Amino acid sequence: MPHDMRRTPSQASLPPAPPYYPRQSKADQIVQNFYTKVAQIITQARLIQYDSLSSGNIPLNTNLTLNPRQASKRPNKWFNLEIWDSDDVYKEDLKYWRHTATSTGLPPDPMTIEFFLDTSELPKNKILVITDEIRRRKVDVHDSNEDGKTKNILLESWQLTLSHPSTDPPPDLPVVYKKSIAFFRSLYAYVRLLPAFRLFKRIKAKLNHDLKIGYRFVLPNTDYIDDIGIDVPIIEGETNVSSQFTFGPIDTPLGSLSLKAKYRTNCEFYIDESEEEMISANFMVDFDEQFFTPTVVKYYQEQEQRKQKEERRKSVPTRMNVCL
Repeated sequence: MPHDMRRTPSQASLPPAPPYYPRQSKADQIVQNFYTKVAQIITQARLIQYDSLSSGNIPLNTNLTLNPRQASKRPNKWFNLEIWDSDDVYKEDLKYWRHTATSTGLPPDPMTIEFFLDTSELPKNKILVITDEIRRRKVDVHDSNEDGKTKNILLESWQLTLSHPSTDPPPDLPVVYKKSIAFFRSLYAYVRLLPAFRLFKRIKAKLNHDLKIGYRFVLPNTDYIDDIGIDVPIIEGETNVSSQFTFGPIDTPLGSLSLKAKYRTNCEFYIDESEEEMISANFMVDFDEQFFTPTVVKYYQEQEQRKQKEERRKSVPTRMNVCL
């Protein structure tokens, strides 16, 4: 599975927890599960293995290896939206944000989840192409500095922020929960309207997944310089390469939760034959169309042409009689 956690804070970097008060329990649970639910909804609409597990069908070709404990279906019913759940998959990914948001009294760094097109398993006899309304272009994903290494293409970036302080007086928990229900219903629908979801559906329909969508949790001020950035145009003259959308904030007793999505507007990526194979397939186009004309047919064509020339020659006067 293309999953990079190198930029995620380690457990050793977690700040110490302040004294815990039981009255904070319910508010903490809401915020912690808010982080978990956001990650679940987005990843399950982008990654083949999560979608397959939620439906009970695990494909043979998957880009994540799950042990039997992870693969056991366990629905998460928080915020009135039932989704397949596994603490083992998200436990390490979300530990920093779930801990910092509820136990330190300090706002955590934004939680950013990036999705990218992974081309590391692109066959050598194939090329990656992208299309728009009028063009079809090869995408160069090979790194010139390292042999055999390919570049990832950033598709989406989702950022969840918890800002302090909270409103005064703090909102009632039933109101927070009710607004969160509406928020997650909107998020569930929205992630299925973006261009990357169409790409996900095409990849899922293929039995052999030469292309994969990978993900990673990252912190601010990190940059994957080897990737093709979300704002980098792939087709010459391309405009409006990316777009973004911000959901309305959800106020909680611990602060205001806000989610922002930035995405590549064109995700029409396909696998095609290599240039060598395309040239080989079209090689005969350069020949004279008469080259492969059968001999008998060609003979009669030549006879007919000579006959027509003779008739035209006879119809032209060789001399003119002038009457004096």
